[in-house]
Amino acid sequence: MKRTTAHLNPSQSKGAQDTFIWLPTKSGEYNVKTGYHTARAQEMEPDDPHLHQLNWIKDVWSGKFSPKLIVFLWKIIQRALPLGDNLLNHGLDNVCCIHCGDLEAWKLAPTTDSLDPAALLDFTRTFLLYKNQVCLPPTGINAGTIFPWICWAIWSTKNHLIFEERSFSPEETILKAIVDAKEWQLAQTLEKPAACKIISAKLYEIYDGQITVFTDGSWNTETKIAGMGWTFKDKEIRILSGKAAEPFVASPIIAEALAIKSALIQPLELGFLNLHIKSDAPSNPSPNSAKENQGDLQSSF
Repeated sequence: MKRTTAHLNPSQSKGAQDTFIWLPTKSGEYNVKTGYHTARAQEMEPDDPHLHQLNWIKDVWSGKFSPKLIVFLWKIIQRALPLGDNLLNHGLDNVCCIHCGDLEAWKLAPTTDSLDPAALLDFTRTFLLYKNQVCLPPTGINAGTIFPWICWAIWSTKNHLIFEERSFSPEETILKAIVDAKEWQLAQTLEKPAACKIISAKLYEIYDGQITVFTDGSWNTETKIAGMGWTFKDKEIRILSGKAAEPFVASPIIAEALAIKSALIQPLELGFLNLHIKSDAPSNPSPNSAKENQGDLQSSF
């Protein structure tokens, strides 16, 4: 203070009037920009080392929870939501739980260790500590952490009470967190529908000699999907079999033709040339049927 006062150079003129100046600027004039910069510099807190331990991509953006919770966690960590520690910093005295008058008790959470975020100083440290907590059976939550779901359930419960005057017990809040987490995880594990064309085969050793090929084709008039199956046998009953499905098939005779074609592909790839084909397809189709399907039959082969 003494050094600062010594640098002051008051006016030597007698009768000069005192005036206000804005010290952060050389001109002494205040403007909004420098006002904001000064306010931010005064409110700047020391850098939190725990924030550097947080891997945003791994822990938040790629977390195994819904996109809504990802944004929710980001807002909390960035102190963009009015949580208890934020309210304390803004001078509010009562930041206790709206249900019981105490800080949120997490003892009902079905985890390996009881959760007690109130014992820590801020949300980031709590999240880093509990992000790998295992959710115990029989909840069915086997991937990700239950922690953000509990946070969201508590936040939603508070909003229900404020805006709808509906209150929920701690047991109901924890149950909602578990149900939401399980529903989301089950939705992520739904199997994708398999492609329509499926070919599977069981291959056994086949010796030289003539091989008998049995084929069969079926056709659905509504979906226009053909099902095909084939079996190969030699004299020693060693078998090669397979099946397939084909969409957009025009007629049953085309389905039988495709069954024969599919049955011929495998032995040719294996080098079997002496084949005896047996099919239930009509050997002498009607003239009208043969004419109508001649182009399709040629394109099939």
